[in-house]
Amino acid sequence: MEVSRNERRKLRSRSGCQTCRSRKVKCDERPGGCDNCARLSLPCGSGRQVKPLNAKRTFRSCTACRSAKVKCSGDRPVCRGCQNKKAQCVYDDASEPRWKRLMSRDGNEESSSVTETVEVDSPPRDEAISDLPEWLISSELPDPDKIQLLVNEYFCNIHPLRCYAFIHQPSFLQRLDSGLARAPHRHALLHIMCALGAQFYALEHQPSRSTLQVGAEWARKAQSLILAELDRVTIDNLMINLEYNTDILCTESTGLSLTIKESRRRLMWSCYVLDALVGSGVDQLTLMDEKHIKIQLPCNDRNFQQKIPSITEVLEPGEVLRFIPLELKPEHAGRNMGIMGYFIRHVAIRKRVVQYIKHLDIAKVPWAADSEFAVLDKECRTWYESLPASLQFTQEAIYMRKTSSQLGALCVLHCAHYSTICDLYRLGAPALYKLRAAFDFPPEQRDFLRHLQEILFDAAKQIAIIITESAKHGTRMLADSWLPSITYDSCRIMVYHLTQILDPSEQSKALMQETLSHLKNNIVALKKMQSLNAIAESLCSAATTMVERSGIESEIVRQNNIIPDDPYSSADESTHSSPGTPPQSAPDYVLNPLSIYRMARKSVPERHAPEKNTPSIHIQNRSGDLGRTPRTDTQDNAVSVDQANLDELQTLFMSDLGWAWQPADTAVGSGIEAGLLPWAGGIHSQGESWLPTFPFDR
Repeated sequence: MEVSRNERRKLRSRSGCQTCRSRKVKCDERPGGCDNCARLSLPCGSGRQVKPLNAKRTFRSCTACRSAKVKCSGDRPVCRGCQNKKAQCVYDDASEPRWKRLMSRDGNEESSSVTETVEVDSPPRDEAISDLPEWLISSELPDPDKIQLLVNEYFCNIHPLRCYAFIHQPSFLQRLDSGLARAPHRHALLHIMCALGAQFYALEHQPSRSTLQVGAEWARKAQSLILAELDRVTIDNLMINLEYNTDILCTESTGLSLTIKESRRRLMWSCYVLDALVGSGVDQLTLMDEKHIKIQLPCNDRNFQQKIPSITEVLEPGEVLRFIPLELKPEHAGRNMGIMGYFIRHVAIRKRVVQYIKHLDIAKVPWAADSEFAVLDKECRTWYESLPASLQFTQEAIYMRKTSSQLGALCVLHCAHYSTICDLYRLGAPALYKLRAAFDFPPEQRDFLRHLQEILFDAAKQIAIIITESAKHGTRMLADSWLPSITYDSCRIMVYHLTQILDPSEQSKALMQETLSHLKNNIVALKKMQSLNAIAESLCSAATTMVERSGIESEIVRQNNIIPDDPYSSADESTHSSPGTPPQSAPDYVLNPLSIYRMARKSVPERHAPEKNTPSIHIQNRSGDLGRTPRTDTQDNAVSVDQANLDELQTLFMSDLGWAWQPADTAVGSGIEAGLLPWAGGIHSQGESWLPTFPFDR
């Protein structure tokens, strides 16, 4: 007697076959194989194999078929399309779909019967992300072999930059092989190293903007681990500014080893460099003063890696630690220093330069022989001349550093120098930057003003040359997150010089062609940086728009119809102080919107909002109190400047057209502080909390 439909429903298990349960789809439990498995040519969990259908679907296509946008048969090791074309067939090293992994984790016999030939489309995702191996965007670290690959990428690309080389690479790799990679769950340092190394692994296998998203989950895990242990007082959580003991050469058997001492020393200097760059010359935003750091500079990488004890100089050139016995003092301690030591010295000089720029109201006139400008200019020149031959930007040094994975660090070292020169010599371009109190150059100082402008222009061109030469050796040479802002600032200065300073009557066509080539190379470099730094996309767009609207390519160097908008203006910034009320101010307001502190404060829902404009009576009183006259729009300067062109320049290069001089408004910086042009569109605003945001997030 045939069983009715209602009775058959009561007799069904309602669980479905193993394949449908793993895929989380409804199963009709048809005897001999359900309809879902038969339609997709999947082995049904009931145990009976179904004859494959002709239209088999795959969850992964080969790279050749995906590029040609044709259907891939998915046959391994060579698909039918590549076999017919006699082309090389390559599959991405990606994991299987989630439903198949669930089946593989099941211990019963039914799940084990699912073979590797079963392939199904993975859930729909963003095309750029789906091209990457799935383990790169996983929340858990991969297997030890892949961790080893990511760590090697970190040591080759991130470790040499700035002052990040505080990890003793041989010791860390030894720990990694000894079991650290098999139990990495509570190791924050390993998580962030893998997160940074993942970008370069993805860049090598699939260059695209999706490389910014790989490793983001590991970075968040590292952040949570660090924040969870802030209350633990350990050496790694402190910034050690004193030597462990007087045994610099580690001749005593007791005490810390040479590698631990040098690692801590480098970690302290790394904290100092980070503090100096983030503080941007604002005392309220810095945490440490270099005069309180009583340790020597890091030794060169060869001595560090090979555990060779050495005595180096301190931050002051030619000086060593005072407690070192005379018989142990080397004749040339500076020779034991490497690229990190010279970079630290430059950061100290740069810190003083940006502090000077932010206090021009109390500074001496720059053409005076004993002025702060003359002292800082001499320090910059002396530092640059002190570089050994192996650290100069020559072809020999380039290939020497490339073999040791330090070409990126060499690029940053020289770009930082010329960026500091641009910051110092911005005195000759007050309309390009917001200076707290620009100097009035009398007619007899016309040559000095011209000298400032020429040095500023030459430094911007040198940045373009260094960036272009470094980019020839691969995108990873431009990995430092500071380089996009430096490159963009170079473009701003060159466009400013061609449109506002260069005399059209002069024989300037050759110079314009040369500069245009530098501008195009900078834009190409910014495009390459987009795969490694999120802000490079906005800066590239701004630089491209700037060159187009300046009319340089068409040799129309002065525009009269540029009416940009100000993306930084907001309702709270347009508020005026009432007469007799001191202007509101906060330390971070002296920085550009691209600076780290400004971006951090944007994420705070309730923040102190400094007022930007005050009545002119306060400006006049302030000028009288200081005993000097700051440059204003209504003042007649000794050096004649076409006022119409100056107005155009202000709308072209300055982000606030209604800006007024007041104590809270000091210099808008350069380098990491450089802002977008007002008409190029604003940067991505942060609507979420700032802390979980990383450089590779989009």
